[in-house]
Amino acid sequence: MESINWAWKDCIGKEILKIANYKEIYIAKNRKDINQTYFDNLKNKILVIIRGFHYGFAQFNSDEEYLLKNFKIEFTLSYDAILKMLDLERGDIGVVPYTYITYYSKFMPTMQNNYFLSNITDSNDVLSIISKEKNKIKNQELIKLFDQLKAKGILKKIFQKYGIEETLLEK
Repeated sequence: MESINWAWKDCIGKEILKIANYKEIYIAKNRKDINQTYFDNLKNKILVIIRGFHYGFAQFNSDEEYLLKNFKIEFTLSYDAILKMLDLERGDIGVVPYTYITYYSKFMPTMQNNYFLSNITDSNDVLSIISKEKNKIKNQELIKLFDQLKAKGILKKIFQKYGIEETLLEK
């Protein structure tokens, strides 16, 4: 699943099915003095983000030179690394998908005590199936398979496991 807004507009493909809502949130290492106002001014904080990704705080400009010029940035390659850098105090705020937090909280119950989650989202999007015209499987067949997964409740179970908010599966 991808968002058509994540630089996929230029690829030879078409959004054929909207699947799920997606949001990224700000997260910080939990401390006694931290509250929601901590996230009000990102300019004076060291932001830990994944290299090459698009972020709302930067108007979705992923150019490294722009990011480094306009923000205090530490780049990393994974969401796990973002949390590690926050733990090591190499950054103040990370940007991670809400689904990442909900999924890993199931396996690491202390996660919610270790980190403070912002009520502010960096971005909200819809994840979709993007299909190329020359796929071996036809778009209508793919949509039919997803409809079957939904009808049998399988898609709902998968989404619940990962904390994904299902959309109406628009065609």
